[in-house]
Amino acid sequence: MDAARLHCRTEDRSSQQQLVSHRTLEAGATTAAAQAQVQRLNSENLERFPEIKEIVINAGFHTEVKPLQEMLTAGVKRTLFSCGVAILVLLIAD
Repeated sequence: MDAARLHCRTEDRSSQQQLVSHRTLEAGATTAAAQAQVQRLNSENLERFPEIKEIVINAGFHTEVKPLQEMLTAGVKRTLFSCGVAILVLLIAD
């Protein structure tokens, strides 16, 4: 089963707020399909609650669906790449 992470945040990093939710997708579901479904639900909720629509839009609220593995390994990949570059430089300098 593919796992996805719902990552909700505002665009303004000075007042960044996050809501992180982990969900497992049904067999055969894609993160693109999950993203489309979440966007549809967000749009429906904006119409359902018009009194907060402007606030939510102005706050820059959005939801991202990302594979959990990608979220967990993103920092590790950068670190391994940097180590590999450093080793390559040392080998060339030797």
